[in-house]
Amino acid sequence: MPIHEYKCDDCGDLFDHLFRSSEPVPETRSCKLCGKTATKQLSTFSFAFGTPTMTRDGNSGVYAVDSKIDQVVGRDAQKRKRAMADRASVKDKVRRETGQTILTRTKAGEYKPTPDKTVTARNDLAVNVNKAFKDAKAGREGWAEGPSPT
Repeated sequence: MPIHEYKCDDCGDLFDHLFRSSEPVPETRSCKLCGKTATKQLSTFSFAFGTPTMTRDGNSGVYAVDSKIDQVVGRDAQKRKRAMADRASVKDKVRRETGQTILTRTKAGEYKPTPDKTVTARNDLAVNVNKAFKDAKAGREGWAEGPSPT
């Protein structure tokens, strides 16, 4: 929505008016102070897409700034991708050596096979939670279909 600047021919007051894009912009308006005729001025303006302090996914509108940000983001993404690939290769090595598919990562960053009792406990918990959800859903459906109050 464009902002246009007007100057009163009588009192010299400068004021702005915000127009909708679809609205025609008149060359004259009435002054906000004295009510006499004010003429539209040729005003300067500035335009920016953003600032260099924007977030990573922002666009500052300046190629030099954006390209530096893109380079930094690219380096970060490459580091993360390499770290993930390194972890995956370590996991694969541990899986081949132990024959176990489910691994646990220690605080030191090492991988070890998850004990069978832990896996069994997790599986049992998941089965119990799913059963509880099914029972609760069946209970609600039965309640909704129950006898109506008279």
